[in-house]
Amino acid sequence: MSSPADAFKYLTSVLLQNDRYRGATTAYAAHRSAGMSKFDAAAEFARDIGARGYHHLGGDYYRDRVVAPILRRHNLTGIDP
Repeated sequence: MSSPADAFKYLTSVLLQNDRYRGATTAYAAHRSAGMSKFDAAAEFARDIGARGYHHLGGDYYRDRVVAPILRRHNLTGIDP
């Protein structure tokens, strides 16, 4: 069984170090620099990685049906610096 730390290490290695998703990471930083809210930037990041193949149903589905509800329910954008 994996620990939360193992899951975090895995996700950061996949999302931050894989060329396939690097554009999504860059876009997130650009969105935040342009004044986009943490919630909207995180939701767009989810859409971007979904569109790049992270989720089999695509970016819009991943953003709207998977990630955004979790962000709202647990106020996870509050942990983003």
